Amino acid sequence: MNMKSHDITLHRIIILSAKTAMSYCVFLIFLFTVPVYDAIQEVGGISQIFKDKTHIVLGDSALIVEIADTSAERARGLSSRDSIPNGWGMFFIFDKPGLHSIWMKEMNFPIDIIWLSDKKQVISIKENVSPNSYPTTFEPAREALYVLEVKSGFVQENGIKLGDQLTTF
Repeated sequence: MNMKSHDITLHRIIILSAKTAMSYCVFLIFLFTVPVYDAIQEVGGISQIFKDKTHIVLGDSALIVEIADTSAERARGLSSRDSIPNGWGMFFIFDKPGLHSIWMKEMNFPIDIIWLSDKKQVISIKENVSPNSYPTTFEPAREALYVLEVKSGFVQENGIKLGDQLTTF
C-alpha cells in the first residue's frame, strides 16, 4: 500500500510540473506576440516592464502605469517620448492636494488628463490635449492629489466620467 500511495504522489507531482511548464510556455507566447512585444520595446524592453510600474483600474478599464512621485519625474512626465502604448499611462502622485497643473512641454502626441481626489475619484478631465497647446497649462476644477495621463481617446473609448473610482491591484 505504501508503494501505491508513493506512485500516486509522484504522478501528481509530474502532472503539476507539466501544467506549470505549459502555463509558462503560454505566458511566453503571449509575451512575445507582436502587439505585446511592440509595447514592451516601446517602454524600454523587458527589464523596464515592471520597474516603477503598477496596475490600476479606472471605471471598468485596467492600465499599467508608470509612477511619477518625485518633482523631477512629475516635471518630465511623458515628455520626449514618441508615443504611449494602449493600456499604459503615467500616474502622478503629489505630496498634498492642490491645483496641480499639467503642460505639454516637449510632448510629441496628444493625451487625456484625468485629475483625481485624495480618495482617488475622478474630479476633472481634459481630453485630447495637443502638444501644440504648450505653453498653456491645464488644471483641475478643484484640488487633486493625483493625475493620470493616458493616450488621447482613452476617456471617450472607456466611458470615463467624473466620480469614477480608481483602484490599484
